[in-house]
Amino acid sequence: MAFVATLRNVTHGANCARCGMNVTAPEWSESAGPEDTVHLWHCWYCGNEFETSDHHGMKEPPVTELIEEFLPNLLVA
Repeated sequence: MAFVATLRNVTHGANCARCGMNVTAPEWSESAGPEDTVHLWHCWYCGNEFETSDHHGMKEPPVTELIEEFLPNLLVA
């Protein structure tokens, strides 16, 4: 499995399940599939370790939508 860090978790962190303190960055993040990431957290205040998971579930936009967004006024004569 590959190491994956997500910006959302690094930016916002997580609250410790035991003491409620904010942990700013995961100790480890790992891909758990094409749309899932598991994060291991360590609270330096109370020593608790816990896991969280993210489900990304983003669908790819249709090709026509991408063309309209990046080539909006393409005129072919």
